[in-house]
Amino acid sequence: MENFDQNIQKLSKELFDVQLKFKEFEENKKKFDLLLNHIQDILWFLDLNARITYVSPSIYQILGYSEEEFKATPVLDFCFESTALEIKKWVEARKNGMANEVEKHWNLNFKHKNGNSVWLETISKPVLDEHGKYIGSIGVSRDISSKIRIENALLENEAYLNSLFENTLDMIWSVDQNYCIKSINTNFKNQFKSAFGVELIVGASILDFLPEPLNNIWKGRYEKALGGEAFTITDRFDIEGVAQYVEVRFNPIWVKGEVISVSVFSRDITEQELVKKNLIESDANQKAILENTSARIWSVDTAFKIIVANNHFKKDYLLAFQVSLERGTYAMKNLSPEMESDWKSRYSRALLGERFSVIDEFHFDGVPNFTETLLNPIWVGDQIIGVTCLSHDISEQMLAQEALKESELRYKSLISSLPNVIYQCLPDRFWTMKFISQEIFNLSGYRPEELIDNKIIAYLDIIHPDDRNFVEEQGTEQLNLGKSFSLDYRIIHKSGDVKWVHEKGRGAYNDHHEISTIIGSITDITPQKRAEEELFNNERKFRFLTNASVELLSLKTKDKILDYLSQSLQNQLQVNSVVVFAINETSHLGTLKSISCLNQVKLQQVTNVLGDIHESRFSLPSKLANTMHKATLEPLEHGCIQQMIHIVPSEKARILETLILPGFFYVIGIKQDDQVIAAILIYNQKPIKNEDVGFVESFTNLTGIILRQQILLDTIYYSEEKLRSIFDNSNAAISIHDAHGFLMVNKAWERITGYTTEESKTLKSLDLVHPQERDRIKIITENRLNGLEAPTNYIFPLIDKNSNEKWIDISASVIDYEGTKTILAIGNDITDRIKSDLEIIKLSTAIINVPLSIMITDIEATIEYVNPYFCELTGYTTEEIIGTNPSILQSGETPQEVFKNLWSTILKGEVWNGEFINKKKNGEVYHESARITPILDNNGIIINFLAIKEDITERIINLRKVEESERAQIALNTQKDKFFSIIAHDLRSPFSGVVGLTTLLKENHREFEPDLVDYYLNLINQSTQHVLKLLENLLTWARTQTGKMEFKPQPLSLNIFVDENIEVQKLTADNKKITLANLVDTSVFIYGDANMLSAILRNLISNALKYTHPDGKIEISSTLKKFNENPFVIVAVKDSGIGMSKEKMHKIFKLEENYSTPGTEKEKGTGLGLILCKEFVEIHGGKIWCESTEGVGSIFYFSLPLHA
Repeated sequence: MENFDQNIQKLSKELFDVQLKFKEFEENKKKFDLLLNHIQDILWFLDLNARITYVSPSIYQILGYSEEEFKATPVLDFCFESTALEIKKWVEARKNGMANEVEKHWNLNFKHKNGNSVWLETISKPVLDEHGKYIGSIGVSRDISSKIRIENALLENEAYLNSLFENTLDMIWSVDQNYCIKSINTNFKNQFKSAFGVELIVGASILDFLPEPLNNIWKGRYEKALGGEAFTITDRFDIEGVAQYVEVRFNPIWVKGEVISVSVFSRDITEQELVKKNLIESDANQKAILENTSARIWSVDTAFKIIVANNHFKKDYLLAFQVSLERGTYAMKNLSPEMESDWKSRYSRALLGERFSVIDEFHFDGVPNFTETLLNPIWVGDQIIGVTCLSHDISEQMLAQEALKESELRYKSLISSLPNVIYQCLPDRFWTMKFISQEIFNLSGYRPEELIDNKIIAYLDIIHPDDRNFVEEQGTEQLNLGKSFSLDYRIIHKSGDVKWVHEKGRGAYNDHHEISTIIGSITDITPQKRAEEELFNNERKFRFLTNASVELLSLKTKDKILDYLSQSLQNQLQVNSVVVFAINETSHLGTLKSISCLNQVKLQQVTNVLGDIHESRFSLPSKLANTMHKATLEPLEHGCIQQMIHIVPSEKARILETLILPGFFYVIGIKQDDQVIAAILIYNQKPIKNEDVGFVESFTNLTGIILRQQILLDTIYYSEEKLRSIFDNSNAAISIHDAHGFLMVNKAWERITGYTTEESKTLKSLDLVHPQERDRIKIITENRLNGLEAPTNYIFPLIDKNSNEKWIDISASVIDYEGTKTILAIGNDITDRIKSDLEIIKLSTAIINVPLSIMITDIEATIEYVNPYFCELTGYTTEEIIGTNPSILQSGETPQEVFKNLWSTILKGEVWNGEFINKKKNGEVYHESARITPILDNNGIIINFLAIKEDITERIINLRKVEESERAQIALNTQKDKFFSIIAHDLRSPFSGVVGLTTLLKENHREFEPDLVDYYLNLINQSTQHVLKLLENLLTWARTQTGKMEFKPQPLSLNIFVDENIEVQKLTADNKKITLANLVDTSVFIYGDANMLSAILRNLISNALKYTHPDGKIEISSTLKKFNENPFVIVAVKDSGIGMSKEKMHKIFKLEENYSTPGTEKEKGTGLGLILCKEFVEIHGGKIWCESTEGVGSIFYFSLPLHA
């Protein structure tokens, strides 16, 4: 026991030394880097032999290797040769004591596991022991491959520009204010050497190599350009007696308003100058040339007779038309009638004062030839006396134009294939585009035709409002100085997104040195800008986390660390509020520790409301606890009151609701040993940016590391009594034994084995092992004591003092106990678990073979298990379905309310029963009844969901058949009842009137006046006509319902058919003085049944007559339309009658409503006419509908198929 006490003291001392070393480690800045950005950066430790002994998990994300792979191989094997040599030299230098206090910043080139090159920006520093001896290096590496690739791309771009500079035919150079060469291309260098025998180099004074006369001339030119003037001159010189011309353009180069140098562009223009000279000489000899021109020249008078013609025209006319043209000859003699008509028309236009030209094409030996003829009126005073004509051969010109068009098409094709936008615009305030390439659509979302001439939008209007003034001012300033411009700015994409672009442009100048157009290119640089912004933000956050690690390590209490976390997060994110809680996940309790607010007044108001709530405990809702446990920043769905109701009394939560505006809530937990020990609640009126999420998680992870360190340091001070208390009171059986017996056991060991501590000293460890397992356990024990390979964790059956078999899960390791090598064994009784496993095996067998679909998901609805029947039913294999979401089965036919009800039920821990309409892998839709239940752990927290589902497709199909049969029977009975009701009521009523009137006439006709008798007879006639119409409609409708009315479609002229039906109704219309107008197109032919169509038109026209006032008008018209690519005619019957309300319109086509109203002359209706119309139109495959306005009239439409 004395040795045990000494070991305990020794252990305490070693732990204290660890604490001292840990504090020394705090003073090393790079130690903090090991705690930072373990997600985005690689943290590593390199020993004396250039081997990595520690590397963070992010090595896999960046280089593709696991931690074990990277530590198992020398680091030099992962590097490209240059990097390997650099690391080797660096390690050797530090071994020799060189620069051991120097922090090194360098870029290393590593090989990714897939073979690709990865560049790592690295900060490293040597680590020294307490004697100042170098023992290794620590470092942080960040992937900068993208940055390196961008730099390489810029170098390639520079090389491309240099290539353009060198490959032009022009001579290009620039000189500074001292006339020294700043840049020069090879072309000018060679020309200068050829002329003056000197090879120019950058930095040389160009005037030193020119002879005296040229020296003064060129010095004057350079001085003029250095004075800020852009100009062009033409030089002439003779080579072997031949005149040569060059054009030289001088442009000042401005920097910050000052001219610092001059760029010079020189081009050979000998050919252009010679052309000008020839034109001058040509003009001097114009008259002589005109006499000998190859053009055909002639003139005619107002009677189309020749006034004058040159020999060339006479010769050609004689050759073509066998006519010798002399003065007074008819100018169109022997022409074909068609040609004579054309030329007479041309001469007539010119004689009216029009000057114009025409081009004629004719073929000679199959070769196309073209002539252009210019016609000019001949004026004498204010009278036109004739026409002059000049005709010349333009065949070569026309062929050249065709070639030019083809070349232009190729140019436009080239422009459209460039990745940049190429444009030409006017120098106005809108930068009106005259040409812009197709790439603008990919860049801005606008098509070229929308921007050209500002048709839909001006280009200036898609520039970001904050950048417009800058673009206008900078672009205009550079153009006015005769310079090209280069600008970076933002544009607004048609979708609303913001993009960064780089624009280069220059002006094109007219003869007056004025800008006529601007030509340039626009490039999308959004990715580069975003990369720069992200790099800046990451560096800022990296620096903050570096400093924060120092601050956190200086804090000695958990409360101070949490308060620092709250204040820092609020300051860095500039969010409205940050609240920090201490969490006890085991007891589901939380304690409010710190609140930080952007608005200090708001902070005071919140503090006044909370009062003594600060530091008080509150119950932690399970759903919130689950969210915190993820240890990632998660959004919360509900508002302030829902988040605070569990933390503060409800009345205070409601007050807080009025103080805190609607916004977004986020929570993240800080964990230790998979237990949440603290949590942060963030509130902000705007959503947190995606790039800030990683920062919050990194900062909280860093804080978690510091908290764990603080807790570890606290445990160092535990006393021997505390350690013994843990040993004695542990629920696990703990023993220390060697090959000879047990040396120490705890109470849990006594409880499990049944032996007392004293009894254990007489036992060997193998005495407790089941006889069948003793040989295996003996080998494991001996191997472990002898330093050979042996499992650290294993299960075996134990026989206790009462001969009961118990299963023990053992973790064993070798320790030094009182100077002796012994085994420390920690065991747990898992007998109940073993029995449960057997029960699970039985249950699993039942699940595998049950004819129901069984599915288990996690709380995020990710599928973890399906039984074989599920795969058999859906067609998905286990591999395809595991890891997916049950939504893979959704057909889209199950209402969303079903899923909302499902989730609201099971998230409350309750069982949900319902049905789904799902879809199999092959697309087949099927029905399932489902029972879904949450699976809870011992703490009542939902850990999984279990779904048991049954295929009820066949049952649903049978049920629908029964329901459809019932509905059909009900509809049939309803129609039958309605039919009998109409017969009983509508037939009896008019017959009762007829019987009454005939009886009255029979008994009193001798006493009645003749007019009265006529009146009663007219009433009887109207009633019988109404009965006849009702009977016709009833019988027709009955035939349609019983299927006895045969459908016989045929081609019919709609116009004629309408005329025939109007004629039938004409008498009624004339009686009411109503005009019937047939506006149907006479070319329209329909394909329909004549009897049915007669019934449709008869009823619709009859109804229109009935409801139209006297002197009204009824129009029947037609229009053509397509439905589902099939041609139909829409027939409209429009009246100017009484109209109807929307409520009545919904009734007129329904049999069950039997809707009918009296006409304008109290005419009665049958109530069946429109129902018959609907039946017959639908038999034709059409539709019938109406539009109506009360007091204005109605329009009844129906559609019929056109005759093909």
